[in-house]
Amino acid sequence: MNESFDHLSQEQRDTLAGEIRSKRRERDEVRKQAVSAESEKLKNLLQNIIGKESGSKPLHSRADKLHLEARQILESARERPSNRNEIINENDPSNLLSDTSRNLDLSFSFSVLPYSNEGFAENPERQSDLARFLIEKLGLKKKGAFLDVGFGVNIHVSNTFADEGIEAYAIDEQQHDHTGGESMWHAPRKIRKNEKGVEILSGDIADLGARESQLKDNSFGLILFNGSWTAGGNNWTVAGEVLEAKYHNRPDKTESLVEFMDKEKDEILELCKRQLSRNGLIGVVSSRYAFHGAGYRYSQLPDEKLSFVDLYDRFQRLGAKRLYIFGVSQEGFDQMLARSIEQYPKEQEEFKLKQEEIDSVRQALRDVSSLPGEDVYSRYGDNPDYQKSRIRGVKEATKSTSELNAIARIDAIFAEF
Repeated sequence: MNESFDHLSQEQRDTLAGEIRSKRRERDEVRKQAVSAESEKLKNLLQNIIGKESGSKPLHSRADKLHLEARQILESARERPSNRNEIINENDPSNLLSDTSRNLDLSFSFSVLPYSNEGFAENPERQSDLARFLIEKLGLKKKGAFLDVGFGVNIHVSNTFADEGIEAYAIDEQQHDHTGGESMWHAPRKIRKNEKGVEILSGDIADLGARESQLKDNSFGLILFNGSWTAGGNNWTVAGEVLEAKYHNRPDKTESLVEFMDKEKDEILELCKRQLSRNGLIGVVSSRYAFHGAGYRYSQLPDEKLSFVDLYDRFQRLGAKRLYIFGVSQEGFDQMLARSIEQYPKEQEEFKLKQEEIDSVRQALRDVSSLPGEDVYSRYGDNPDYQKSRIRGVKEATKSTSELNAIARIDAIFAEF
């Protein structure tokens, strides 16, 4: 921030100071919850700064100083290993997501629907296995109801939750018949119950707590985005194509697409958090395990990890008490990669990625600092500078997080509140 506020009247300065204090309190309420070990220190710092007289320095200088000092406290806390978070990698025999016995697909592909070879695509039994794994691993029978967001045609997860005695709901924007011209951007609305007792709803998850929402009074032990948050191709994901369509359907656009998407992601996660039961969770599973649609090719793995790092940062800012990170360790990934190269079919050698491309991807997965400095929205979006700046901020805030650097390929992340 380079502009001076010397031209402002005292009344304007006082108004601006009040706005800064208000935003400061809102932001810091989230931050002090996110880093419990440092919350008292952060609180004291902010109270000290808020209590200072304006002095001769411009207001924006003090605000910048506040932001810098608060960020330094948060980063110092993140640099230390957290006892609150848990890594579930391939060494856990129950972890069916991070299966290192399967080879990595090192082929070059133009497909916008890169189905993975993990065995979950179009496989109802495997989807049911995933549901039972999550129920057992996360102790979900004691937490409350289940909500599957953006389930598409994959009702199998919700059905399994219902079979296990857990009240289950499944919502998707495309469940309702919109041929009559009605917008899909409406509050959650119950459509029917299926034979397993799963409540099927249509509507926008961003209106979960709206007055018209038929879920506004519900609380959930798990709200799950099972391959529906982002994807490596066109898959109509909640934080991807859905938000793009929502933005382009707005009659008045006062901000860029990437700014709109950034704010909407935070708002969706905040709304989900508000409707969790005690110790409830928000979970995001990679689209690699989706029943239908696009997974991630080998060359896209750095982009996928960056999207999970972004989620980690958002969950931290929301005040998650504990994070469960599922994925393949650095050592495990090296073993997978070496075997995949050795066993790549000779007759398909012409379709194999070049060795330098394979090595480049591997290097990017070694730690947060090595991840890309941009994503698809900074490469092709309408405000690349905003997106690149945001990515730099996320990487800077998480670069020393041991849990993220220990995992090469992140397969899922669950945040407990």
